[in-house]
Amino acid sequence: MADTRKENTNFYYWLNIVELLSDNSPVFIVKNVRDQRVPKIDEPSLKARFANLEPSLACDLATDPDALQGIRDFIQYRVQQLPQVGNRLPKSWLAVREALEADARNTLDVKDYYAVCAAQGIAEREHQQQVSGYLHDVGVCLHFQDDPLLRKTLILKPEWGTEAVYKVVFDACVQQQQGWFSYTDIQRVWCDAQYSDMHSELLQLMKNFKLCYELPEGKQYIAPRLLAEERPAFDWDNHENLILRYAYVFMPKGILHQLIVQLHGFIEDQQRRVWQYGVVFSQTSGNALTRALVTEDYNQRQIEVRIHGRHKRDFLTIIDHELQKIHDAFHRFKYEKWIPCQCETFVNDPEFFELTELKEFAEDGAKIQCRKRGCRQMLDARLVLEGVGMTEQTGRTRRVEVESISRGAALKKLQAISAVEFEEVLFLYEPPEEYLSGKDLPRTTRAIELLNYAKQQDGNYARLMEIVDTVLDKLR
Repeated sequence: MADTRKENTNFYYWLNIVELLSDNSPVFIVKNVRDQRVPKIDEPSLKARFANLEPSLACDLATDPDALQGIRDFIQYRVQQLPQVGNRLPKSWLAVREALEADARNTLDVKDYYAVCAAQGIAEREHQQQVSGYLHDVGVCLHFQDDPLLRKTLILKPEWGTEAVYKVVFDACVQQQQGWFSYTDIQRVWCDAQYSDMHSELLQLMKNFKLCYELPEGKQYIAPRLLAEERPAFDWDNHENLILRYAYVFMPKGILHQLIVQLHGFIEDQQRRVWQYGVVFSQTSGNALTRALVTEDYNQRQIEVRIHGRHKRDFLTIIDHELQKIHDAFHRFKYEKWIPCQCETFVNDPEFFELTELKEFAEDGAKIQCRKRGCRQMLDARLVLEGVGMTEQTGRTRRVEVESISRGAALKKLQAISAVEFEEVLFLYEPPEEYLSGKDLPRTTRAIELLNYAKQQDGNYARLMEIVDTVLDKLR
């Protein structure tokens, strides 16, 4: 919505957000005329950049009582022209949808939902879940079938659920506490009768939306978007850091906050070494401490990961894997990974190489030059890639022999298999008993410990990776 009173709408930001979160959905800009002044928008430039931008609509909401209805009618007309509209659906599915939309309640127990389906002739549980999955996808209701708690309830009014979770985020006390809140705060914010008996579900909804995470001691929570802006005091050793930088063509807000939620179990100093624009993760393997400093520079559109300690490449693999999952949630997301030069001349201010370019040089067996004035060294591109454990992704530099598979590649492979497949690998590999009894530990922690044992026992990861391949062939 463009308005003459506030002609500062950042259209490029919002149109980029639409592009990332939708599959080229059409977008309309509504220009609200005030005192016969039409908002000025550079529509030709916007249209040249965003092909999904439709012609704008101008109206005067203050003086024309029919303006808003006219906009609604036009949007309804355009919606009916979308390719998704008109797809044939079973009548029973439409009947279930109409029944749920007519229900005045905000939520519905899943057993009652199954009864609605059965009344329309949909008796098979698999088909009932297909219907709720479809209705979830089109926004009629919310049903998180993969969540052990939320799968028991359908949220019939999605806007009700959204409003409820943001009541916590916008609460004055929670904001004053810089994102820290307790279950007592939850009871105070959701004291209205409409939220009774739904506190646990709404809290889980906040976690699903990556709006908060729970502290290990329980009943205490943090909303990352409300954290303090000031970096807390801590020491960091810049010597022998492993560095990976992500540079974004367009950077949506919240990427770092999502990473914090995903990896909050690694946050240092009892979850307190975290702020609005950064976080320190750490993990201990045996007596070895490995730390990761992750910072976001929104103005420069980049995230930087610095890692110090014995198991730098393992920890980088974990963080890179989680960031990749966040990136994959967006459509047509454009970013680059940059790796620092390995020369010793500019340790504190290194030259950075773009990952794709490095891979091309490595595939050609060519050297790449450090572009820093005063250095200009010719570097082996393959060795620069090995420094961050990414040689397994290049062409001719990829080692064919399974005996020489890198630790990073082995860890990624163990992270990619299912929980059942992981337990089958443990059974066949036959490590000591302590490796079989750690089911409550995070998968990545168990995978790292298993790799440590494989290195100690076999000297490499060949036998372990062969067992993984055997399990995959057997179970898939």
